Amino acid sequence: MCKVTMQVPPADGNVVLRIWSSGKTQVSGCSSEESLYLANCGVQTVIMQLAAAEGTRNILLVSDEALQQLQARLASAGAEVRLTNMSVMGSWDCGFGDVGARLRVDALLPWLQARPEIVDARLLGSKAGDGGASASRFGQVGIYIRRSCVPGLEQDGQEKDMYINFSPAGKCVILGVPSMQVGQVLADMISELLIEAFMCDAPRIREQYQGQPRRPRRGA
Repeated sequence: MCKVTMQVPPADGNVVLRIWSSGKTQVSGCSSEESLYLANCGVQTVIMQLAAAEGTRNILLVSDEALQQLQARLASAGAEVRLTNMSVMGSWDCGFGDVGARLRVDALLPWLQARPEIVDARLLGSKAGDGGASASRFGQVGIYIRRSCVPGLEQDGQEKDMYINFSPAGKCVILGVPSMQVGQVLADMISELLIEAFMCDAPRIREQYQGQPRRPRRGA
């Protein structure tokens, strides 16, 4: 396996592409499907140039005839890139910390578990040895959203539920989303859910920090 780090104009400055001897690639750091395509095309072009040059001919284990056929096909049709799977990871902040508040995880979990769109909600971490007393301050929560409740995924034939984790301050991460569009829908769903819990404050889901509210972000 070979790893390549590159820039893909105009927006992606730290794209990592891994390529195996079979020609299969894995790319991370792309903000769009177009960027994913351009990263693969760029690496394919470099490989073909090396295969045609003296001294690096053996980079492709094919006969001279097969190499000529491949070069002719690429010259007439352009790069051949086939996307077999795309998974999106995203993060955002609901901003509860900006107003000096957070969610009490111990009170939030039962509220989440009673929601029909949620398959499971669980505490991911707390300080060792305190019996879970630090859960409301430091615990991360992982929730599984029923796939059939996510617009765009109701009838996609897949059974895997969607996973999100978040902190008491409202920082959220989604993993394994099939597209940017679905990721945005899921982010909106989770944001609305957490804001509803934060605003309704029943039973005592919200608590204030004892210190000062967090400073506003630059540019806010």
